[in-house]
Amino acid sequence: MKVRLSHIHQRGNTFYFRLIIPEDLRIHFGGKREISKSLRTIDPFAAFAQACELRDRYKRQFHAFRHGSTIPAEQCIPSDFLMPLNIAQLKPRNEAPLLSVVLHELLQSKPCKKTSISARKAAVRLLIEWHGDLPVDHYTRKMLLEFRDKGLLRLPPNFYKINRYVGRPIRSIAEECEAEAMKPATVNHKLGHINTVFNYAVKYGYLDINPVVDLTLSLEKAPSKERDSYSVDQLQRMVNQLAVQTASGGDLRHQRFWVTLCCLYTGARLNEIAQLSVSDLCVVDDIPCFNITTEGEVAKSLKNARSRRLIPVHPALIELGLLRYHEQRRADVSDPAIRPQ
Repeated sequence: MKVRLSHIHQRGNTFYFRLIIPEDLRIHFGGKREISKSLRTIDPFAAFAQACELRDRYKRQFHAFRHGSTIPAEQCIPSDFLMPLNIAQLKPRNEAPLLSVVLHELLQSKPCKKTSISARKAAVRLLIEWHGDLPVDHYTRKMLLEFRDKGLLRLPPNFYKINRYVGRPIRSIAEECEAEAMKPATVNHKLGHINTVFNYAVKYGYLDINPVVDLTLSLEKAPSKERDSYSVDQLQRMVNQLAVQTASGGDLRHQRFWVTLCCLYTGARLNEIAQLSVSDLCVVDDIPCFNITTEGEVAKSLKNARSRRLIPVHPALIELGLLRYHEQRRADVSDPAIRPQ
């Protein structure tokens, strides 16, 4: 019979403890979503008692992580779980495999492109050169931080291809080359490859917590290129010139006149007015409007979907003769654009 109790579930006849790790604390548990442990019993009452102890233990750990305090191990770990550990100390310890061995296992189990394999090997080789080829569970977060800040952030890009650095220890290279160090994005790329190896080690039980989690650097976005804008004086001269053209009339009232004037009175983007077709000047509820859209006979583009809109034609444009100009353009059936191509 299956028994359903809080934090307890059965696999076959054996009871297991399970507890969801709060999202903000998962970094301390190697990114794991939950804790799952065998209670080594088929008795539901014994399982319930052990689960309560484990639940309280992890709640204290969660509190300690959040508030930066420490808790003695004997207060966190129930006595029933300490006894097997004392016995295990009498036996030879099964040490985790070396980092180089874990890398080899990963590359054998997960085929990927040759370029990715080379990049992953190169990144891990740097860590091994910096701290040595240690059992994978011997690397601490402090060691990885030192490797990032005093190693990667000071090593020149492609230093192994530079003659004067060939054969030299990377620590001595890093000490003298801070000014020409690799870019943060390159550092993050290498940390990403190392992180993949440690994630594999966590997945297969070689260590509990990945020390590389969240070690990547925040990258500043490149400032967007500012477009040159018209000065107030330039705008005034443009408006004055429009006034001169308006007064003179005749042949001066061509597409450049109307494009500039329509931009002035609608606030639309230059390309939105310049790409208008004859059919885009329409009447809605007896009001002449510009239909800013991508539809029609002329190929058009807009900044985004919300740029589609109707803009009433300003009375000043009507008074200046825009609708008459529109009729002239509509008569030219060979060219659907408002301004001649």
